[in-house]
Amino acid sequence: TRDLHDRLDLAPLDGESIEPSVRLHLGLRATAETHRWDAIATRCWPECFTDYGGAACTAQAALSSACGVPALCEADAYGAITALLLGRLAGADPFVADLVDLDPASDTGAVWHCGLAPWSMADPATPPRGARHPNRGLPLLNEFALRAGTVTIARLSQSRHHLRLLVGRGELLAAPRPFSGTSGTLRFEQPVDAVLDTIATEGLEHHYGIVHGDVRDDLVGVAALLGLPVIEL
Repeated sequence: TRDLHDRLDLAPLDGESIEPSVRLHLGLRATAETHRWDAIATRCWPECFTDYGGAACTAQAALSSACGVPALCEADAYGAITALLLGRLAGADPFVADLVDLDPASDTGAVWHCGLAPWSMADPATPPRGARHPNRGLPLLNEFALRAGTVTIARLSQSRHHLRLLVGRGELLAAPRPFSGTSGTLRFEQPVDAVLDTIATEGLEHHYGIVHGDVRDDLVGVAALLGLPVIEL
């Protein structure tokens, strides 16, 4: 709880209770420690809101920031494995995000999630602040623009009914937050038309792991070790 107050500006919530999210974080943290879990995937939608009464976003993001245990929403177990792999290779906190926009005019894409990015990925110009979920109106979410820099992109994919490893590289740009929550503007190594063609042709999922640093070659090595085909993004 001290981490939350030290790292997150809670003033935008105007005194609204963050207790459910804090309790969820502490419960997940204790469970991960008890069972020695390296990563977590929870089904947050819709039960976290409808049955529990709070958002899982910051509760899970703080696990990565404070404990080195990446936690993913929407029951994305393969996303959690991707995040664990990226975090271990890069020695940095990973973020698994939706690719929500591709703009050929600027040759950029937008990566976003409700508020799941760890605090270490925040642009210094937009310090993390607390927010409510955009659909359900409940706290607690992180809200900030992603820090600029070279990033590695990956996904342990189940598309086409067998495992493959998606591998790419890009640059997060110093730009205003393109959407609510935690989001950033990304320029891929390939033109966005080629990125979209790969996604559509290969039937890829909507979640993509991102980590600061260039560990693309390491990922290709892991794929070779595990006998996984590589999809270049």
